[in-house]
Amino acid sequence: MEKDNLLESEHLGGTIVFDDDNLFDKVAINKGQKAKGNLGSIELKTSFYTNIAIGLYKGEERKENKFARAGLTKFDDILRRIEDAAANDDPFADQVIMDIHANILEAEEVLASADQYLKQLAQAKFRNVSGSIKQPKKMSVFDVHLRTNIGLHVFWMLRDADEIIRFNLFQKAIAIIDEAAARNVNLTVANAFWKIYSNVFRWHPTGITRAELKSNTQRAQQAIEENKRITLTEGVLAGTERSTFAPKLKTKPEEDVRPLLSPEEQEQVVKEKVQQRKEIMEENPLSK
Repeated sequence: MEKDNLLESEHLGGTIVFDDDNLFDKVAINKGQKAKGNLGSIELKTSFYTNIAIGLYKGEERKENKFARAGLTKFDDILRRIEDAAANDDPFADQVIMDIHANILEAEEVLASADQYLKQLAQAKFRNVSGSIKQPKKMSVFDVHLRTNIGLHVFWMLRDADEIIRFNLFQKAIAIIDEAAARNVNLTVANAFWKIYSNVFRWHPTGITRAELKSNTQRAQQAIEENKRITLTEGVLAGTERSTFAPKLKTKPEEDVRPLLSPEEQEQVVKEKVQQRKEIMEENPLSK
């Protein structure tokens, strides 16, 4: 098998083991869709059938004429910080989560289309061919420690993608699909995931809030510049449109939603409060 095929025979086959399946929805496990439970307590061990899925999960190292790419694990790690910022009213973080959600819906459509396409090919030609794929003797096992609902959702999508790519390879091996068409399926599926992952690298932490952004302070302008690759929609900026994946906003008194002060401004505030205290003491010496 040629190395540029992206799928190598020693990675065909695999298993998924749940350390505690009581944490999961039984129907969801059977459907391979999603899990329920406390994200902090979920422990998974998984293996993948294909090299493409392995790369999408753990990332790809830099090679000749190819840049390194972060996989699902790094995506989930950065996304957790973005979710924290979104909970603290960062509109740019909220927008990134909204964009990720949109890309997830697109990826689900890609997976459904690829699956339907391959099944149609099989139905049209499978009567005249036969074949099988042997399970490998050894499989790489990965510990799964995902901390976001989005990360877990994408993990189950990746499991589905792995099955689709494996089926694609099987059909290529028995001449149901040609090399070019098989490669196109693989790349289309993989790129749908890379597109999801790329969103987190557009965000930069600034500690900005919607209230401060609307006030157009100097810090707000700096936040806009640092997050210039993120296009805020009116609904997200107003807080009226949020992804169902977005964390709940932390409630706080209105007076706490204010721009952060510079060191000089903080010092001035302290001086003013000290002066106010002195004036109170002069008027009423018994004040404490």
